[in-house]
Amino acid sequence: ESLLHRSVIAETERELTSLLDLGAVVELALDRMLEAVDATDGVLMLRSPGDELRAAAVRSQAVAWSTRIRLGEPVVGRDIDSGELVVESEEVGQAVVIPLAHDGTSLGCVAVTAANSHPFSDEDRQLLVDIAASAVTAIRNAQKHEAALLQLDRTRSELTELMDLAG
Repeated sequence: ESLLHRSVIAETERELTSLLDLGAVVELALDRMLEAVDATDGVLMLRSPGDELRAAAVRSQAVAWSTRIRLGEPVVGRDIDSGELVVESEEVGQAVVIPLAHDGTSLGCVAVTAANSHPFSDEDRQLLVDIAASAVTAIRNAQKHEAALLQLDRTRSELTELMDLAG
């Protein structure tokens, strides 16, 4: 199992780091996490300005995931920075919630529900944590890429305005 675990992590990391589109990264990350533990329901939420989490990728067959959560309200928002959680509720069943953080900065979290109400094994939870760690690097790279593209667009607009004024 350890060899399989390492193989899944290596392949997922290779796939995720080959992408720069944030939407594609979060979709693939959530898909790989669900596949790894044979689950069908999960949500990957990213932190937005204003201390809010917003769903960036959702897979739902049995769970109605919230698409926006204000930090400090439900357990996912309240405990996002405290480490891995196992949450049980009537709406979700059993879910593992893993914070996504890069260099001490919270990027968001991912929640995955156990299939058929079977609890996650320690190995399953560790695999989710390891895939999440790979996802964090890819998410941060994609966010930096988006910021660079936005800055490039701003710079082009400013240069166009200056050329128009000079012409």
